[in-house]
Amino acid sequence: MNAEAQCVLPARLSSLAAATAFVAAFAERCGLAPEDGLRLRLVVEELFANTATHGAQGAGDVEVRLTLAATPAQLRLVY
Repeated sequence: MNAEAQCVLPARLSSLAAATAFVAAFAERCGLAPEDGLRLRLVVEELFANTATHGAQGAGDVEVRLTLAATPAQLRLVY
């Protein structure tokens, strides 16, 4: 299945649940194996938490843009 989705969220810890829900929904929609979906969520969770905690401090309204794309042979995350 070919699929692509994008999500833009404020770089705040309060948006972390929305980011991981976006990834989980994409993984399910694409039929990723559960362990692969979990790995993808963990990667995004770490990146997002680090951005919100360390990268966006005092920077105003910083946004995080997530793009996920899947083909039968490849999964791509652009953060």
